[in-house]
Amino acid sequence: MSGNSHPTEKANKLQTLTLIEELNGGYVCAPDAGPAWRAAYEAGVDMALLEEKLAMTPAERLEAHHKAINRILALRDSMIQGNETMGREHDLIAVRQLKAIRERQ
Repeated sequence: MSGNSHPTEKANKLQTLTLIEELNGGYVCAPDAGPAWRAAYEAGVDMALLEEKLAMTPAERLEAHHKAINRILALRDSMIQGNETMGREHDLIAVRQLKAIRERQ
């Protein structure tokens, strides 16, 4: 295969690079950033969000995590309640599992 890329491959790469730039939202990587930090930045990781979360205390991050999980579980519970009346066995199993997870919190 030659060194020339297929036009679709080039377009996909450009879209990916554009998306990474949008996700980084003007974030400027520090000149003294280590190789792992730079690699994450270049891969499109939202480094501004990461820095924001790292500025929080562990307790604050844990509280935010629990709130997010509770929102997800509430959404799943409301979605599953509609399926529960359909009598599908796998739905009933999922409902029991979600209830068990919620009780452990």
